[in-house]
Amino acid sequence: RASLPPKEGASSSSTGSSSSSSSSSSAGAGAGASPRDPRLVFGLAVGIPTLLLTWGVYDPNSPPAKIATALGFDEFAESFARPNEEKLLPNWHDMKDVPKDF
Repeated sequence: RASLPPKEGASSSSTGSSSSSSSSSSAGAGAGASPRDPRLVFGLAVGIPTLLLTWGVYDPNSPPAKIATALGFDEFAESFARPNEEKLLPNWHDMKDVPKDF
């Protein structure tokens, strides 16, 4: 590929990364987006774990779900899903304020 001239405002010390930035800008990453752009870092830091968690929840055969099962997280999640009481609804006729014909 032919090397593009540095952008206006680019310093001479960044000529080594100008080819990578020009290829990333031509790939659609956006003009001026650096690998340490806070928006990119935050998006990846939030997006990747969210994607892996969602994948593990919806597909029990996925690698994230298998890792969670191996580490024992499925038992932890089951403790939240399991009801505390064996009978969830009370016996209405045993309550004082409920009419007997209810």
